Amino acid sequence: MKVLITGASRGLGKALAEECLGRGHEVWGVSRSVPSSGTGRLHYLQCDIAALPEVSRAAEEMRDAGFIPDVFVLNAAAIREDFDGGLDLEAVRETFETNLFGNLYWLTLFLPLLKEKPDGAVFLNISSAASFRAVVRRKVAYPASKAAMDMMFEGLRIQCGGGKVRFATVNLGPLAEKRRLPLVSASYGDAAAKIISTLESGKTKGQFCYPRSAGWLYRVARFFPDGAIRWFLR
Repeated sequence: MKVLITGASRGLGKALAEECLGRGHEVWGVSRSVPSSGTGRLHYLQCDIAALPEVSRAAEEMRDAGFIPDVFVLNAAAIREDFDGGLDLEAVRETFETNLFGNLYWLTLFLPLLKEKPDGAVFLNISSAASFRAVVRRKVAYPASKAAMDMMFEGLRIQCGGGKVRFATVNLGPLAEKRRLPLVSASYGDAAAKIISTLESGKTKGQFCYPRSAGWLYRVARFFPDGAIRWFLR
């Protein structure tokens, strides 16, 4: 597979790139900071996905190199503290520019090309279980932006159902280098292995959770009163 991964320089994005390379796939990593120059099956592009001109430049460079992805892993995300007794609108704007519009730019630029691609492609929205219930401290735009992106992909699945281009979402529990909380969290490496295995299977579901138990817990939290969630966060 030819795989585009945004936010590929660290965290989950880095783990996804390493997992893909270990399985023999060709990777084009996009990030605001480039850790090193790519070689062989690994290419890097420096790009702030919140800026459409930069995304357009990156897309043009990929097209000129003959790299039309089979999979678009939309992983880059802004996680900004935006509420502490008052709302930081600049932080909210930056969060949505990255987490929503920064992802949609890739669809806008590549969807026309993919219609000509015989075997189609997959857009994978890397989302959060926090889109089910806003269980995060001092961050109100982050879960809102993730929920908005989830609904965009749901709408795209409905509008484009049965076509060659598929739209999938994975809602992840809290991630770190090592698993910290039983049932809810996972390591970057474990999450990357699950995601790439699912893509390789060719049976990418419209929406799935990892760990699966995290999805159930966050969904069940919808039935908890706001006061209980507030107590938990404290």
